[in-house]
Amino acid sequence: MAGKKIIIDTDMAYDDWLAILYLLGCEDVDVVAITVCGSGEARPEPGVKNLLKLSHAVGRTDIPVSTGQEQPLEGTNTFPKRIRDSIDDMLGMKLEDPDRGWDQRGAVTLLRDTLEASEEKITLFTIGPLTNIALLLHQHPELSAKLEEVFCMAGAINVPGNVTDCFETRKLKNKVAEWNCYTDPKALGEVVRIACERGVQVTLFPLDATNKAPINEQLHLQTKRQSHFRASEIAAEIILRKRQILQDGSSSWEGRYMWDPAAAVALIHPEVATFETIHVEIDTDPDSDSAGQTQRADSETGLHVRFASDLDKETFESCFIKGIRHPQSATSAAEHDGT
Repeated sequence: MAGKKIIIDTDMAYDDWLAILYLLGCEDVDVVAITVCGSGEARPEPGVKNLLKLSHAVGRTDIPVSTGQEQPLEGTNTFPKRIRDSIDDMLGMKLEDPDRGWDQRGAVTLLRDTLEASEEKITLFTIGPLTNIALLLHQHPELSAKLEEVFCMAGAINVPGNVTDCFETRKLKNKVAEWNCYTDPKALGEVVRIACERGVQVTLFPLDATNKAPINEQLHLQTKRQSHFRASEIAAEIILRKRQILQDGSSSWEGRYMWDPAAAVALIHPEVATFETIHVEIDTDPDSDSAGQTQRADSETGLHVRFASDLDKETFESCFIKGIRHPQSATSAAEHDGT
């Protein structure tokens, strides 16, 4: 398949599922591998099993998938058990079991082998903690030469963090970090440092931009209207089930965003976002009250990154809705209408 070569590293949360559905349907994208970061929302084995189900559901059984370790590089920061249990259960969604298993080489080895075998540079698209990527670059820093870019849904530059948005974490003192950074801040710092030292562009797609992409009822209706496409049908169910869980907990859509889908769309259609180049400092101490903070720094002490400071909500939503019309997963109109 021709197109932009991408490896997805995901922690398999509900917004990751939506981002993956989008990228698997992009005609000008070649997803060459997907790895699960087990230190994020999904635990390693349930996460990779759910990834196999998701890719099978839209006919993409050609992509090798594997999973990494559950522990972050340092510390014990983690998502609440309630959230991890719900994500491991795919919010109660039932997808058909595939007739294949995951790659037993493990995430880091799959990443290494995929990069070594590629004649073209590959973009690493990370939508979870960066544990797998940090281990890869620690063990094989020379493979930086095979990277086009490291594009991460991570960070909060000019806006507050979101770690205290959960009931279980609301009393934490950390008001500055985004979850992917907080969970394994050491990994984030190492990836950005090594990539910068090796001349690889690092792009952070932080809360500054994703806060402009709320998940809402209108998105559910738009995906439901085109549910004769299998990817859209699944996306509509994901959004519906997330809404039901929030309503059962007397919560609302407020504070819930299309974090990873927004990053995925901006990766392919950068015109949906506004990007700036800055220097950042990262608090890599997992025990700090600001663990995972990504803040502006001067050129002498900071690391050089590109970050998304804004997002065009309407253009993003239009691109996303079009992107989950998978031709290979469409059913006939008669089947959809029940005639």
